[in-house]
Amino acid sequence: EPLVVSAGLAASIIRPGLLSIALLDGGRKVVHYAIVKPTKESLYTGMSRDAQLLAKPLLDTFVYRLGSLLGAAYFAAALAGGMGENTRRYILLAVSAVWGCNSWWIGSLADKANESSAADPTKSGAAGGEMSLELRRKSLRSERAARRYDGLEDPEGEVDLA
Repeated sequence: EPLVVSAGLAASIIRPGLLSIALLDGGRKVVHYAIVKPTKESLYTGMSRDAQLLAKPLLDTFVYRLGSLLGAAYFAAALAGGMGENTRRYILLAVSAVWGCNSWWIGSLADKANESSAADPTKSGAAGGEMSLELRRKSLRSERAARRYDGLEDPEGEVDLA
C-alpha cells in the first residue's frame, strides 16, 4: 500500500488534477481491499477466540479512526498554516516513504523470526510447520471453550451433533 500511495502522490505532483487524485484513491482502495485487509484478517487465525474478540475491534475501529483523525488534523493544520498544495504533497510523499521503509523493516524482522523458529523445532514444532504440543493443547482448549460458548458442546464435554 505505501508504494501505491507514493506512486499516486508522485503522479499528483507531476500532473496535479482530479484524474491523479482519483487514480491515487482508487489504487489505494484496490490494494487495501485485495491485499492488506485479507492479510490482516489472516493474522487473527492464530489467535484464540477471546484474543480475537479483544484485538479485532481495537484495530478495526480505534486504530483506523485514530489514523483518520491524524490525517484530518494534519490537513487542518496545513491549511491554517498557509501551506501550499505541492508542499503538502511532498510532505505526504515523505510520510509514505517512511511508511514503506517501516513496513519493509517489520517484514524483514518477521522473516528472521520465521527462519529462527523453523531452525529451532522446540519453538514452533517440527520444521514441516506442525504445531508444538503446547500450542496444540492451547488451541484445543480454546476450540472447546468456543464450542461451549456457541452451545455446540455441553460442559461435560459431549458434543451435540444436532
